[in-house]
Amino acid sequence: MISLASIAFDFLICILAFWFGYSANRGGTCLVVAAHELQQRRRPRMFVGFVAASAAAGLIAIPLAWSGTLNATLPLSTSVNGLLIIGAIAFGLGALINDTCLLGSLARLGDGEMRLLALPAGLAIGILAADFGRFGAVATWPSFIARPSVPGAATLLALAVVLALAVIFVSRKTPPRRRQSWAFGASMIGLGITGGLLYALSPAWTFADLI
Repeated sequence: MISLASIAFDFLICILAFWFGYSANRGGTCLVVAAHELQQRRRPRMFVGFVAASAAAGLIAIPLAWSGTLNATLPLSTSVNGLLIIGAIAFGLGALINDTCLLGSLARLGDGEMRLLALPAGLAIGILAADFGRFGAVATWPSFIARPSVPGAATLLALAVVLALAVIFVSRKTPPRRRQSWAFGASMIGLGITGGLLYALSPAWTFADLI
């Protein structure tokens, strides 16, 4: 029987997922754009925005996992092997051909770019190929920041410094982008906070995990 607490938790996850997607859309978030900035040697505002979002996510997810609130935890760390590297390269090439990353694709689909409806089929094929092409078990172990520790505290301090520097960088005056209605720094921090909460509370919430 489904309990009231379970319904409330699922509702919370849905609200966080909505806000995550809304933040991504308002910020025009896309890793391909960030890569283009670096390639063209332009000011890496999107790239640094992702750094800010990642730092904000860590500052939320790590203390939440330490507290154990709502059974929050950090997923296991996994080994890096040749197949993972090949898969990452293939994923990156797909994003380059698509001219937008997975997150950017979802944001554009929300804006009405119906051509991106092909994305779920492509993801499903790629995931099936990865599952059937994998040989042997993947090594896993608990994250070294999964429990309160000196390295964990140092990680939190480093993330706080990185977040402050990244926000200062992205908040500098730049010509406004056509589709932007939020301050870019605010949208990326919103992305990081909701992403960090989802990562600790329900790691398998994402679109790719659903497929």
